[in-house]
Amino acid sequence: MNRVLLLDLDGVLVEPRGYRAAIRETMAWFYRAWGWRAPFPTEADIAAFEARGVTSEWDMVPLMLAWVAEAFLRHHPPEDLPALFPEAPAPRVRSTVWPPPFRDLVTQAAPHFARHEEPARALFLAMQEAPEATPFPRLARTPWAEGLLAATRDVYRAPTTQVFQHFALGSEGFAQTYGLPPRFPAPSLLAQEDRPLLSGQAAARLRAGMRAGRWRLVVFTRRPSRPEAAGLGYPPEAELALARVGLPDVPLLGQGHVAFWAAARGLPYEAYLKPAPFHALAALFLAWAPDALPLQAVLDAAFRCLMANETPPAWLPRRMEVWVVEDTPVGVQAARGAAGHLQRLGLEVRLRPRGVAVAAEKQQRLRELGLPVAATPDEALAELLAGA
Repeated sequence: MNRVLLLDLDGVLVEPRGYRAAIRETMAWFYRAWGWRAPFPTEADIAAFEARGVTSEWDMVPLMLAWVAEAFLRHHPPEDLPALFPEAPAPRVRSTVWPPPFRDLVTQAAPHFARHEEPARALFLAMQEAPEATPFPRLARTPWAEGLLAATRDVYRAPTTQVFQHFALGSEGFAQTYGLPPRFPAPSLLAQEDRPLLSGQAAARLRAGMRAGRWRLVVFTRRPSRPEAAGLGYPPEAELALARVGLPDVPLLGQGHVAFWAAARGLPYEAYLKPAPFHALAALFLAWAPDALPLQAVLDAAFRCLMANETPPAWLPRRMEVWVVEDTPVGVQAARGAAGHLQRLGLEVRLRPRGVAVAAEKQQRLRELGLPVAATPDEALAELLAGA
């Protein structure tokens, strides 16, 4: 049977230490600017966000800062809030702010996460309708709510995303990616801090299996990526991670690739990223597509197959064994949706999902989906790689 591997990136192939460091540095930057002393999230807090499907730091950071601001407003009037994005830090009120644990925020916010909205924006919209039912009833009555949560995917409008990208890409990479002058000097924490989770030996076996035709391989991730021919605004963060893990030439379907395709068709790209079945289906199409076929045409074919029940192209095998390795439920949900759609169209698709996680909450969420869970990607792929 034709075998294909769909691998997640963060938490599977690479330990995203750079993102973790950028979360802390971004929150510290705003704390200093506002004159606040406040806590930072623990690794368990971040794992709790990811277990609930909040996998982008562009959502985590503004949600956590909003949680701290809500705690500030319990003891201060709204007029004591400093400027959200001060040009020069000049806080009016210095304060120590101790909100409840960030994990409590995840529990309270989860019912408001919409399937096809970014989590931060979903909370903002919920705040407009019924602020008292959200974790931010006080913040909802201030301009901060919109500034923090409404447009986190727009670096040109979202202050938290802009500062975060300074630390993630470095000030030089920020300027090259967005065409904006950097606000402050910073190194790229992604380049400095990310660490491979996949061993060099396992990476070599994956490459050897690809060359020998034992399997096809695609990395599909919500991490930002830079498609060919894209202009400003597409940071090559997924590409940096693949180079770090020793798989720079593996086919990639990242957030940027889906966003670039969707923008040209007037579609909301978030609706097509995992857990949406389209992301996994498009990754399967990419795995088998002829090399000369442009990526945009591959995604179009996957879109027609999913939305119009069009018969898959002849180059897609009619019998497949699909290995999916994920550290959160969203990719597994996408793969199950894609496999189910192909099965309804008459294809034989055998799904082999595997989980990779160390944090207890992430392990639990993966096991609730019926997945075997390993501590490392080498362990998750051990059966597959044994013969490579």
